[in-house]
Amino acid sequence: MILFGVFSAFDIRFDSVRLRYTLSINVLVDLMLKSMLKKISRALSTSTLLFMITVYLTQAGWHRALTPSFFGMQEIAPRIYTDSPERSGQITEAIKKAEYNSLQFFTEISARPTYIICLKSNCEEIFGRMPLGLTLGYHRVLISPKGFTPSVLNHERIHVDLHALMGFQDLYRQRFPAWFDEGLSEFLSGRHCSFQRHNEADLARVLRADTFRDWNAMVADRAYGRHYGAACELVSRIAQATGIDGLRRIVLTVRDKDDFMRQMPSIVRR
Repeated sequence: MILFGVFSAFDIRFDSVRLRYTLSINVLVDLMLKSMLKKISRALSTSTLLFMITVYLTQAGWHRALTPSFFGMQEIAPRIYTDSPERSGQITEAIKKAEYNSLQFFTEISARPTYIICLKSNCEEIFGRMPLGLTLGYHRVLISPKGFTPSVLNHERIHVDLHALMGFQDLYRQRFPAWFDEGLSEFLSGRHCSFQRHNEADLARVLRADTFRDWNAMVADRAYGRHYGAACELVSRIAQATGIDGLRRIVLTVRDKDDFMRQMPSIVRR
């Protein structure tokens, strides 16, 4: 599952040198917070600012992923936080395997997200209600106690590397529809697409989920597993029609939503 948000990566090319500079979330958040605080402090009273800070610090929610160490998470390795440091070896190894799995498809990965692995029963008291896994843009990955499995870690890491290909324009017009984003992550997660039974009606329904608002509304019911399975099946059919190299080429070269639909085999065109 993802909460969609993208910060751009900037490519600087010279004749023989290619420099890739990806703004880290920590730098961006630092700059944004400083700028926001200056503007807010001019407009709001001290009491109002104190109220806002109190709400941030006391209300459980995903926003706490911005500053995990404030809420009891310990950094066990660069960009890896957990409430269970005694399992640091298991956690870091699982993340390495997820990154390696993603590398097999993307061939090159540049995103360096912060992982927050919450394994104790009080996770919801810290981060609010959590799915198995959650990706915020390509900067934060949250894993809940029940989500600490190879397939969930693989799924979320694929989200990260797909989102790292996107830019600001994808905030208002996603080049990849939501069903493809979720389907690709599920298809490459290592879990078989038939883990939840689905039918042709499910496939047709999933194809209508273009935005993440569409997707989140659809998976709000108890049959959400069927929707993930159907999205996975659609991407599996694309891979069967184009080969895994063809699927990779679509992901790496598509420029916008119209370009994406032109490259789709007829089996998934509406």
